[in-house]
Amino acid sequence: MKRFCRWLLLACLCFPLSGYADTLTLTGAAGYHVVIDLREIDAAGQAISITSTQWSGRAHRWSGMRLVHLIGRVPGGPYSRVHIRALNDYEVDIPLGDVRRFSPLLATRRDGQLVAIRDKGPLLLIWPFDQEAVLERSQRYHDWSVWHISQIGLR
Repeated sequence: MKRFCRWLLLACLCFPLSGYADTLTLTGAAGYHVVIDLREIDAAGQAISITSTQWSGRAHRWSGMRLVHLIGRVPGGPYSRVHIRALNDYEVDIPLGDVRRFSPLLATRRDGQLVAIRDKGPLLLIWPFDQEAVLERSQRYHDWSVWHISQIGLR
């Protein structure tokens, strides 16, 4: 019985994260709602961004899908904001103009390896800090560098 209780506790602690971590919920107007898994994001093509982040300390080769390409697939609109929610319930609203201007990456890989949950993955929003000085100087873009992304909604 003790062994079963330990297993049950472990399952309750681990499975919710693993169940939600490898999918992304995408929402839009008129009830548009789709769940996408990492394989689908990777299959959509790999864009590259070589940049440092506030938590990495040095430049890495990030790859994944450009956020503008993902949200371009959402019907309806017109949209003006991108709402991003993380597994830990951190939320940000980003003006769509900033997403179009700087084309951040919805990264799934760092230096060719899938980004693990313990390393802020599997989905992170990576802005091109090293290529655009205005991004590095503005705290809001650092605040909009979301990791553990679970939901993206267009508003």
